[in-house]
Amino acid sequence: MRNRFSTLKVVFGSLGSLLIVLAGFLGLPFLIVIYNGAFKENISLLLAFGVPIVISLILGLILRKLYRPDTLNSTQAMLIFALGWLGFSAIEALTQWIGGLGILTFFLAISVRGVGAHWLFGAESHKIDLGRPVPGLANTLAILWGIYSAFTIVILLGLYISGMSLFDSVCKSFTALSTGGFSPHDASIEYYLLSGFKYYIWI
Repeated sequence: MRNRFSTLKVVFGSLGSLLIVLAGFLGLPFLIVIYNGAFKENISLLLAFGVPIVISLILGLILRKLYRPDTLNSTQAMLIFALGWLGFSAIEALTQWIGGLGILTFFLAISVRGVGAHWLFGAESHKIDLGRPVPGLANTLAILWGIYSAFTIVILLGLYISGMSLFDSVCKSFTALSTGGFSPHDASIEYYLLSGFKYYIWI
């Protein structure tokens, strides 16, 4: 019984960290909504972005406070992997982008260290090659996410400069690189009259 409680304590503590990271990611579109002043016309937009941020942040802080994350073993790593994806699956474009390399690889890059990090890296290894370009797991993840982020920025700027709105450019850059396919419009890429967008995304 004590071992089970210890396992749940580690899992909940690590999930708390994941929720805090998620709240930070959710803050990006929230800032765009505030900057554009869209919430003045439709207050539901403010609630749609604000409520998930507040819930994720508060729940994450509570879990981190009650259950301090400790060194992970393989069972705990798999539990976090399963619960993490279950909770994040409803967030469309953002989670598709994070999922391109894996939410847990980002989490590892900024938080977890030690043996537990290698267990989590193994749990997410279906998405990336276990071979490392440089010594050290943290350095490898930093390089992978740096390259991934750079490509995302290139796509975003290309779409925005070509005439696509900032919001659509962000969503399309997230989902095109991760090959998730989500679009802000029902017609997907056919919504845009300029066919150049289509070929740019294909490339």
